[in-house]
Amino acid sequence: SMGDLGTSITTGRPVIEDLTVRLPATLELITFGLFGAVSLGVIIGLYTAFNSGGFVDRGTRLYSLAAGAIPDFWLALILIYFLYYLFGWMPAPVGRIGFLVGSPDHITGFYTIDSLLTLNFNAFFSSVSHLILPVLSLTLVWSGLVIRMTRSILDEILESEFIVHAKARGLPKKIIWKYAFRNASPPILTIIAVVYGFLLGGAVLIE
Repeated sequence: SMGDLGTSITTGRPVIEDLTVRLPATLELITFGLFGAVSLGVIIGLYTAFNSGGFVDRGTRLYSLAAGAIPDFWLALILIYFLYYLFGWMPAPVGRIGFLVGSPDHITGFYTIDSLLTLNFNAFFSSVSHLILPVLSLTLVWSGLVIRMTRSILDEILESEFIVHAKARGLPKKIIWKYAFRNASPPILTIIAVVYGFLLGGAVLIE
């Protein structure tokens, strides 16, 4: 029948039920990962586009290329080794919440949101601490792509006729930045959608 995905050979339950239970965990992880990657990538891309040629610009180019070549699961293992095993700053990379902390009441399936809605702050801080390592891994890897694309879009816009004209008229740099970012927003939003799709398909190893 329509929408019937069959029965899971692992759990013996309908696949749609397993997806309903497990999908929120994936969406929570990749949503926070996307937010981190986009925030870091757009900020760095904007800064280097308007301050090209400096030490930060060269370092950022190297970072964006290296980030695209590093598998996210390999970086995750490195972060686990240092931040959990050596320094003990992060909780054990097992599960979405601490073993001694009860899961919040199910509302959205996002532990962070559900714990806030139910005022379960122990669950909130525990779920956030368990998200830090995987979200940091996704952020560091995927921000490289966002940086490159943001920088490429802004470089093209900054060389366009209307920006050259604005500079020739002596408009303040803040106004020029505003015009440039406004025109760069639609393609940047497209990049965000593409990255979210990649994360949805490739976050299973991080999980």
